[in-house]
Amino acid sequence: MTEGAPGGAAAPPGEPPAEVFVTGTFDVENYGDLLFPLVAARRLAPHGLTVVPVSPTASRTRWADATPCVALADLLSERIRPRGILIGGGNIVHAGAANLVDYEADGPGWAYASLWLGATVAATLRNVPVIWNAPGVPRPLAAVPGLRHVMVRQAFEAANHVSVRDAASLEHLGPTGGVTVAVVPDTAVDVARLWPRERLTATFSRLLDRKGFAKAGRYMSLHVKARSTELSPEAMGERIGAFAAAHGLIPVLVPLGLCHHDDVAVRRIGRHVPGPAVVVDDPLSLEEIAAVIASASLHLGSSLHGYITAAAYDVPSLVVARPALPKFSGFLVHTGRPQDLAESWEEAFARAPARLAEAVTEPLVPESVHAALDVHWARVVRELSAPRSNMLQQARFLRSYVQRGIGVSGWSWLFAPPFDRVAP
Repeated sequence: MTEGAPGGAAAPPGEPPAEVFVTGTFDVENYGDLLFPLVAARRLAPHGLTVVPVSPTASRTRWADATPCVALADLLSERIRPRGILIGGGNIVHAGAANLVDYEADGPGWAYASLWLGATVAATLRNVPVIWNAPGVPRPLAAVPGLRHVMVRQAFEAANHVSVRDAASLEHLGPTGGVTVAVVPDTAVDVARLWPRERLTATFSRLLDRKGFAKAGRYMSLHVKARSTELSPEAMGERIGAFAAAHGLIPVLVPLGLCHHDDVAVRRIGRHVPGPAVVVDDPLSLEEIAAVIASASLHLGSSLHGYITAAAYDVPSLVVARPALPKFSGFLVHTGRPQDLAESWEEAFARAPARLAEAVTEPLVPESVHAALDVHWARVVRELSAPRSNMLQQARFLRSYVQRGIGVSGWSWLFAPPFDRVAP
C-alpha cells in the first residue's frame, strides 16, 4: 500500500484526530532524531492520525519546526489517550547511560530504557498497540546482565509489530521468542518528501543572505563531528580549504548534533579555512540544515542522517564512518552503495573527486527502499486500526517486568509511589 492509500479510518468531521505517540530523543538538539516525528506525522496524517513525540523530558529545542514533545512519565496521565505507541527511530534500543547533559538531572541511567521498555509498559497499561518504528540497536542487549531476563523477549512478544533498521540491530536483539522482526530502512529517508528541493533552494538562498554570501558558486557541505577526526581544527580547516579550492567549491560547514557540540567544532574549524567559507554554527531550523545539504554539489560528513539527507536529494556523498558504527554500513546495504563509506577523513578527501565527477543518472535512494517504507507504514496503520490480538502477551510481559522490579528493588517501589502523592 502506498502513502495515503486506504487502510486507516480518518477522524469524523468535527472530531480531533486520534493521537499516536512516538518515542525517541526529541528533547535534544540532534537533526536526525528530530526528523522522525515529522516523517511519521506526514505518513499518518492521511489516516486521521496525529503524531505526538514522547521523550525522557518535555524540553523544547531551539528549532521551531521541531515538534514539541511530552515527557514519557506523562504517558499514564488520564489527560492522554493514545491510539498507539511507536518506538523510534534512532539508536535508542539499549539501557546504557545517555551521556548527554540534557538528561543528567533526570537520571542518565534510565533515559534510553524508558523509550522502549518504558514505552512497552505504558502501552500495556493503556491497552493500546505498541509498534517498533525501525529503531537502531547499537550493541547486543544480552551484554547487559539485566537485559538477559525473560522480560526482554516478552517485550518483543508484547509488541504488535517489531522492526529495526539494519541487520546488525536484528542481531543485537538476541533471541526474540519466535517473533518475526522486519528489517526496514531508516524512516528518515522520507526527508525529501517533507521539504521539496525547490523550497530548500529558497531556504538556502536566505541562509546565504544571512551569512553575507553571494548566491553564485558551487557549494560543498561538510559535517565534521569532533570524534570523527584526529586532525586539529587548524589542520582540518586547511584540508577543507585546499580541497574546496582545487575543485572550485565553497565549503559550508554545518552542525547536525548540537547536543554533541557540533556547533563548537564548526566554529573552531571554520576560522581556519583559507578562502571563502560559510560557517553555519547557528542553524535556525531543521529545514535550514537540510537545505545546506540538498543545495550542495558534494556532501562529506560523519553523520548517518547527513548522508541520508544527501542521498534523498541525490547529492553525491561519502559518510565518514569513524568510529565504524554498524548503522553506517547497515543503511548502505539498503541502498546498495557500500562504496559511499569512508573509514577516515583522509580517505574521504581522496575519494571525493571521483564522487564529485560521477554522473547521477538514477536516484541514489533506489525505489526498493521507498517500497519497503510504504509496506512498513501500511503495517503501522493496519496495526493501529486492527482489533487487539496480543493482550495475553502484553500481560505476560507486564507480569515479568513487575516481578523483575521487585526482585531487584524490593517491594517498596511498588507500594510507595501510589500512596505518597496524588496522581495527575
